[in-house]
Amino acid sequence: MTDTDISVYESTSTYREIKKKYGIDALELDARHPRAGRDITVVSGYWKETFGCAVDGFAYRLKEADWTWKDSLRYRVSSQCTGL
Repeated sequence: MTDTDISVYESTSTYREIKKKYGIDALELDARHPRAGRDITVVSGYWKETFGCAVDGFAYRLKEADWTWKDSLRYRVSSQCTGL
């Protein structure tokens, strides 16, 4: 676990089939680096919720036990991040 965390899932359904069956669109990834103040959606697998937030800044290096992440997003968990 270094640099950036991401999960990739393989599906047997197309985006069109998912849209038709569940009425939801696929999340799109942006190749551009985010900027402070930009609106983001934080998805929590643990809490099984999504939160609307804004980028507050960036942490150059973030360490947890043996792992190190670089250029991590910083956002405030407060009234600025609201459940969607």
